[in-house]
Amino acid sequence: MISDITLRRACLILAFLCASCSGGQSESELMSRAQKNFQEGETAAAIISLKQILQQNPENMQARSLLGQLFLADGDMVSAEKELAKAYSLGADPAIVLPQLARVYLSLGKIAELEALPFDGLPPVTAAELLSSRGEAKIAEGDLAGAELLLEEATDLAPDSLYVLLAKAKLAIFYEEYPVAHELISDVLEQDEAFTPALTLLGDLNRLEGNPDEAVTAYGKAIELQPKNGSLRFKRAFANIRIGSYDEAQQDAALLAKLLGEQPGVYYVLGVVHHQNGEFKEALAALEIARRDEGGYPES
Repeated sequence: MISDITLRRACLILAFLCASCSGGQSESELMSRAQKNFQEGETAAAIISLKQILQQNPENMQARSLLGQLFLADGDMVSAEKELAKAYSLGADPAIVLPQLARVYLSLGKIAELEALPFDGLPPVTAAELLSSRGEAKIAEGDLAGAELLLEEATDLAPDSLYVLLAKAKLAIFYEEYPVAHELISDVLEQDEAFTPALTLLGDLNRLEGNPDEAVTAYGKAIELQPKNGSLRFKRAFANIRIGSYDEAQQDAALLAKLLGEQPGVYYVLGVVHHQNGEFKEALAALEIARRDEGGYPES
Protein backbone atom coordinates (compact mmCIF):
# COMPACT_ATOMS: atom_id res chain seq x y z
CA MET A 1 0.00 0.00 0.00
CA ILE A 2 1.28 3.46 -0.89
CA SER A 3 1.72 5.62 2.20
CA ASP A 4 0.18 9.08 2.47
CA ILE A 5 3.65 10.64 2.57
CA THR A 6 4.70 8.87 -0.61
CA LEU A 7 1.49 9.90 -2.32
CA ARG A 8 1.96 13.54 -1.31
CA ARG A 9 5.53 13.50 -2.58
CA ALA A 10 4.36 12.05 -5.88
CA CYS A 11 1.76 14.79 -6.19
CA LEU A 12 4.40 17.44 -5.53
CA ILE A 13 6.68 15.94 -8.17
CA LEU A 14 3.85 15.86 -10.70
CA ALA A 15 2.96 19.46 -9.91
CA PHE A 16 6.58 20.47 -10.43
CA LEU A 17 6.77 18.62 -13.73
CA CYS A 18 3.54 20.26 -14.90
CA ALA A 19 4.91 23.65 -13.97
CA SER A 20 8.20 23.09 -15.76
CA CYS A 21 6.78 22.11 -19.13
CA SER A 22 4.40 24.04 -21.35
CA GLY A 23 3.17 21.09 -23.36
CA GLY A 24 4.12 22.79 -26.61
CA GLN A 25 1.76 25.71 -26.07
CA SER A 26 2.66 29.11 -27.43
CA GLU A 27 3.11 32.23 -25.31
CA SER A 28 -0.24 33.60 -26.48
CA GLU A 29 -2.03 30.34 -25.63
CA LEU A 30 -0.45 30.25 -22.19
CA MET A 31 -1.32 33.90 -21.61
CA SER A 32 -4.95 33.30 -22.59
CA ARG A 33 -5.09 30.41 -20.14
CA ALA A 34 -3.44 32.47 -17.40
CA GLN A 35 -5.88 35.34 -17.89
CA LYS A 36 -8.82 32.93 -17.81
CA ASN A 37 -7.50 31.36 -14.61
CA PHE A 38 -6.97 34.84 -13.14
CA GLN A 39 -10.53 35.92 -13.92
CA GLU A 40 -11.90 32.72 -12.41
CA GLY A 41 -9.87 33.19 -9.22
CA GLU A 42 -7.59 30.21 -9.89
CA THR A 43 -4.41 31.97 -8.77
CA ALA A 44 -2.14 28.93 -8.53
CA ALA A 45 -3.00 27.78 -12.06
CA ALA A 46 -2.48 31.30 -13.42
CA ILE A 47 0.95 31.53 -11.78
CA ILE A 48 1.99 28.20 -13.30
CA SER A 49 1.01 29.36 -16.80
CA LEU A 50 2.80 32.68 -16.38
CA LYS A 51 5.98 30.98 -15.18
CA GLN A 52 5.83 28.72 -18.21
CA ILE A 53 5.68 31.81 -20.42
CA LEU A 54 8.73 33.28 -18.68
CA GLN A 55 10.61 30.03 -19.21
CA GLN A 56 10.06 30.53 -22.94
CA ASN A 57 10.59 34.28 -22.90
CA PRO A 58 11.96 35.99 -19.74
CA GLU A 59 11.35 39.39 -21.36
CA ASN A 60 7.58 38.98 -21.67
CA MET A 61 6.45 42.14 -19.88
CA GLN A 62 2.76 41.22 -19.92
CA ALA A 63 3.47 37.96 -18.10
CA ARG A 64 5.66 39.70 -15.55
CA SER A 65 3.06 42.43 -15.00
CA LEU A 66 0.24 39.95 -14.38
CA LEU A 67 2.48 37.75 -12.23
CA GLY A 68 3.37 40.78 -10.12
CA GLN A 69 -0.33 41.60 -9.71
CA LEU A 70 -1.02 38.06 -8.53
CA PHE A 71 1.82 38.14 -6.01
CA LEU A 72 0.61 41.51 -4.75
CA ALA A 73 -2.94 40.20 -4.32
CA ASP A 74 -1.55 37.20 -2.46
CA GLY A 75 0.49 39.40 -0.11
CA ASP A 76 3.87 38.17 -1.40
CA MET A 77 5.43 41.64 -1.61
CA VAL A 78 9.01 40.55 -2.28
CA SER A 79 8.03 38.53 -5.35
CA ALA A 80 5.60 41.26 -6.44
CA GLU A 81 8.38 43.85 -6.34
CA LYS A 82 10.64 41.69 -8.50
CA GLU A 83 8.03 41.08 -11.19
CA LEU A 84 6.47 44.57 -11.27
CA ALA A 85 9.84 46.34 -11.33
CA LYS A 86 10.99 44.10 -14.18
CA ALA A 87 7.72 44.65 -16.08
CA TYR A 88 8.11 48.42 -15.71
CA SER A 89 11.71 48.28 -16.94
CA LEU A 90 10.51 46.30 -19.98
CA GLY A 91 7.99 49.01 -20.87
CA ALA A 92 4.76 47.84 -19.25
CA ASP A 93 1.92 50.36 -19.06
CA PRO A 94 2.81 52.80 -16.23
CA ALA A 95 -0.87 53.39 -15.50
CA ILE A 96 -1.16 49.72 -14.51
CA VAL A 97 2.23 48.98 -13.00
CA LEU A 98 3.17 52.15 -11.10
CA PRO A 99 0.29 52.24 -8.55
CA GLN A 100 0.90 48.58 -7.76
CA LEU A 101 4.64 49.07 -7.47
CA ALA A 102 4.02 52.05 -5.20
CA ARG A 103 1.92 49.89 -2.85
CA VAL A 104 4.63 47.24 -2.81
CA TYR A 105 7.34 49.77 -1.98
CA LEU A 106 5.14 51.22 0.77
CA SER A 107 4.56 47.78 2.25
CA LEU A 108 8.28 46.98 2.17
CA GLY A 109 9.24 50.35 3.64
CA LYS A 110 11.19 51.36 0.53
CA ILE A 111 10.24 55.02 0.74
CA ALA A 112 13.03 56.36 -1.47
CA GLU A 113 12.00 54.03 -4.29
CA LEU A 114 8.36 55.00 -3.80
CA GLU A 115 9.09 58.73 -3.96
CA ALA A 116 11.18 58.23 -7.09
CA LEU A 117 8.25 56.84 -9.07
CA PRO A 118 6.97 59.40 -11.60
CA PHE A 119 3.31 60.39 -11.73
CA ASP A 120 3.34 63.17 -14.34
CA GLY A 121 1.21 62.30 -17.35
CA LEU A 122 -0.67 59.49 -15.61
CA PRO A 123 -4.49 59.30 -15.72
CA PRO A 124 -6.11 61.09 -12.74
CA VAL A 125 -7.15 57.94 -10.88
CA THR A 126 -3.71 56.37 -11.31
CA ALA A 127 -1.93 59.55 -10.23
CA ALA A 128 -4.23 59.78 -7.20
CA GLU A 129 -3.36 56.23 -6.14
CA LEU A 130 0.34 56.98 -6.45
CA LEU A 131 -0.04 60.21 -4.46
CA SER A 132 -2.02 58.39 -1.76
CA SER A 133 0.85 55.91 -1.34
CA ARG A 134 3.25 58.81 -0.98
CA GLY A 135 0.88 60.34 1.54
CA GLU A 136 0.86 57.13 3.57
CA ALA A 137 4.65 57.15 3.53
CA LYS A 138 4.60 60.69 4.95
CA ILE A 139 2.20 59.52 7.68
CA ALA A 140 4.57 56.68 8.58
CA GLU A 141 7.42 59.18 8.81
CA GLY A 142 5.36 61.46 11.04
CA ASP A 143 5.17 64.23 8.45
CA LEU A 144 1.43 64.82 8.81
CA ALA A 145 1.50 68.23 7.14
CA GLY A 146 3.22 66.75 4.08
CA ALA A 147 0.70 63.90 4.07
CA GLU A 148 -2.21 66.34 4.13
CA LEU A 149 -0.89 68.21 1.09
CA LEU A 150 -0.45 65.00 -0.90
CA LEU A 151 -3.87 63.65 0.06
CA GLU A 152 -5.57 66.94 -0.81
CA GLU A 153 -4.02 66.70 -4.26
CA ALA A 154 -5.05 63.05 -4.55
CA THR A 155 -8.62 63.87 -3.46
CA ASP A 156 -8.89 66.56 -6.11
CA LEU A 157 -7.93 64.00 -8.75
CA ALA A 158 -10.04 61.04 -7.57
CA PRO A 159 -12.19 61.71 -4.49
CA ASP A 160 -13.84 58.26 -4.56
CA SER A 161 -10.64 56.24 -4.97
CA LEU A 162 -10.46 53.43 -2.42
CA TYR A 163 -6.77 54.08 -1.87
CA VAL A 164 -7.32 57.81 -1.34
CA LEU A 165 -10.13 57.18 1.16
CA LEU A 166 -8.02 54.65 3.02
CA ALA A 167 -5.02 56.96 3.20
CA LYS A 168 -7.28 59.66 4.65
CA ALA A 169 -8.50 57.14 7.23
CA LYS A 170 -4.91 56.49 8.26
CA LEU A 171 -4.33 60.20 8.66
CA ALA A 172 -7.47 60.45 10.81
CA ILE A 173 -6.12 57.65 13.01
CA PHE A 174 -2.87 59.53 13.56
CA TYR A 175 -4.92 62.56 14.63
CA GLU A 176 -6.88 60.18 16.92
CA GLU A 177 -10.09 61.02 15.05
CA TYR A 178 -11.29 57.42 15.32
CA PRO A 179 -14.98 57.98 14.38
CA VAL A 180 -13.85 59.71 11.17
CA ALA A 181 -11.51 56.80 10.42
CA HIS A 182 -14.30 54.26 10.99
CA GLU A 183 -16.56 56.18 8.61
CA LEU A 184 -13.93 56.31 5.87
CA ILE A 185 -13.11 52.60 6.25
CA SER A 186 -16.83 51.78 6.08
CA ASP A 187 -17.11 53.81 2.87
CA VAL A 188 -14.30 51.73 1.37
CA LEU A 189 -15.74 48.38 2.47
CA GLU A 190 -19.16 49.33 1.12
CA GLN A 191 -17.52 49.64 -2.29
CA ASP A 192 -15.40 46.50 -1.90
CA GLU A 193 -15.94 44.25 1.13
CA ALA A 194 -12.90 42.17 0.16
CA PHE A 195 -10.48 45.12 0.05
CA THR A 196 -7.60 43.74 2.10
CA PRO A 197 -5.93 47.07 3.04
CA ALA A 198 -9.24 48.31 4.50
CA LEU A 199 -9.76 45.11 6.52
CA THR A 200 -6.20 45.40 7.80
CA LEU A 201 -6.67 49.01 8.83
CA LEU A 202 -9.96 48.12 10.51
CA GLY A 203 -8.06 45.56 12.58
CA ASP A 204 -5.42 48.15 13.47
CA LEU A 205 -8.08 50.66 14.48
CA ASN A 206 -9.93 48.15 16.65
CA ARG A 207 -6.66 47.21 18.34
CA LEU A 208 -5.92 50.87 19.09
CA GLU A 209 -9.40 51.30 20.54
CA GLY A 210 -8.89 48.32 22.84
CA ASN A 211 -11.12 45.91 20.94
CA PRO A 212 -8.82 42.93 20.26
CA ASP A 213 -11.71 40.55 19.50
CA GLU A 214 -12.87 42.76 16.63
CA ALA A 215 -9.26 43.15 15.54
CA VAL A 216 -8.83 39.37 15.31
CA THR A 217 -11.98 39.15 13.18
CA ALA A 218 -10.81 41.87 10.77
CA TYR A 219 -7.30 40.45 10.47
CA GLY A 220 -8.77 37.00 9.89
CA LYS A 221 -10.82 38.22 6.94
CA ALA A 222 -7.73 39.88 5.48
CA ILE A 223 -5.62 36.74 5.95
CA GLU A 224 -8.21 34.69 4.06
CA LEU A 225 -7.54 36.99 1.10
CA GLN A 226 -3.76 37.22 1.59
CA PRO A 227 -2.63 34.03 3.34
CA LYS A 228 1.06 34.74 2.66
CA ASN A 229 1.03 38.20 4.23
CA GLY A 230 3.40 37.85 7.18
CA SER A 231 2.58 41.27 8.62
CA LEU A 232 -1.09 40.31 8.95
CA ARG A 233 -0.23 37.12 10.77
CA PHE A 234 1.99 39.03 13.20
CA LYS A 235 -0.86 41.45 13.90
CA ARG A 236 -3.40 38.68 14.44
CA ALA A 237 -0.98 36.74 16.65
CA PHE A 238 -0.57 39.71 18.99
CA ALA A 239 -4.31 40.41 19.00
CA ASN A 240 -4.91 36.76 19.93
CA ILE A 241 -2.37 37.07 22.74
CA ARG A 242 -4.30 40.09 24.03
CA ILE A 243 -7.50 38.03 24.35
CA GLY A 244 -5.73 34.97 25.72
CA SER A 245 -6.04 32.83 22.58
CA TYR A 246 -2.51 31.50 22.87
CA ASP A 247 -3.04 28.36 20.78
CA GLU A 248 -4.26 30.50 17.86
CA ALA A 249 -1.29 32.84 18.27
CA GLN A 250 1.08 29.88 18.24
CA GLN A 251 -0.53 28.60 15.03
CA ASP A 252 0.14 31.93 13.35
CA ALA A 253 3.72 31.83 14.62
CA ALA A 254 4.19 28.37 13.11
CA LEU A 255 2.90 29.62 9.74
CA LEU A 256 5.13 32.70 10.03
CA ALA A 257 8.11 30.40 10.45
CA LYS A 258 7.19 28.70 7.17
CA LEU A 259 6.68 32.03 5.39
CA LEU A 260 9.64 33.96 6.80
CA GLY A 261 11.99 31.34 8.09
CA GLU A 262 13.38 31.40 11.61
CA GLN A 263 13.42 35.17 11.92
CA PRO A 264 13.71 36.86 15.33
CA GLY A 265 10.19 38.28 15.08
CA VAL A 266 8.77 34.76 14.88
CA TYR A 267 10.64 33.83 18.05
CA TYR A 268 9.24 36.91 19.76
CA VAL A 269 5.69 35.67 19.19
CA LEU A 270 6.66 32.18 20.38
CA GLY A 271 8.41 33.63 23.42
CA VAL A 272 5.33 35.57 24.48
CA VAL A 273 3.11 32.51 23.98
CA HIS A 274 5.48 30.25 25.97
CA HIS A 275 5.61 32.80 28.79
CA GLN A 276 1.82 33.04 28.98
CA ASN A 277 1.62 29.25 29.07
CA GLY A 278 4.07 29.14 31.99
CA GLU A 279 6.80 27.56 29.85
CA PHE A 280 9.48 29.91 31.16
CA LYS A 281 12.55 28.02 29.94
CA GLU A 282 11.23 27.88 26.37
CA ALA A 283 10.12 31.51 26.61
CA LEU A 284 13.57 32.67 27.69
CA ALA A 285 15.25 30.77 24.84
CA ALA A 286 12.87 32.18 22.22
CA LEU A 287 13.06 35.75 23.51
CA GLU A 288 16.86 35.62 23.57
CA ILE A 289 16.81 34.89 19.84
CA ALA A 290 14.21 37.62 19.28
CA ARG A 291 16.47 40.14 21.05
CA ARG A 292 18.80 40.02 18.03
CA ASP A 293 16.26 42.05 16.05
CA GLU A 294 14.77 44.52 18.51
CA GLY A 295 12.13 46.60 16.77
CA GLY A 296 11.91 44.18 13.85
CA TYR A 297 8.44 42.93 14.71
CA PRO A 298 5.09 44.61 15.20
CA GLU A 299 4.26 46.15 18.55
CA SER A 300 1.98 43.97 20.60
